[in-house]
Amino acid sequence: MSMTTILSAKNISKAFKGKQVLENLNFELEENQIVAICGTNGSGKSVFMRILAGLVVPDSGTVTVNGIQLGGKVEFQVQPGCILTILVCF
Repeated sequence: MSMTTILSAKNISKAFKGKQVLENLNFELEENQIVAICGTNGSGKSVFMRILAGLVVPDSGTVTVNGIQLGGKVEFQVQPGCILTILVCF
């Protein structure tokens, strides 16, 4: 069965005040796939999630959601979601 790519990030780079946070990052998420993004403090996880959500514009690269490429601002309505930046255990 062929999987459909629902989220794609290609060659994403982002710097803040001259400090490179992300450099040429590539990522694909396929339908029904579950992933975890892990890394040390300051490795760019939250910045990457904000780029994927359309809250931060990357310096270079493209983000595509369901075949629609994000631009400098979100041009389509997305369903509410959640980005957790801390580990919560119940």
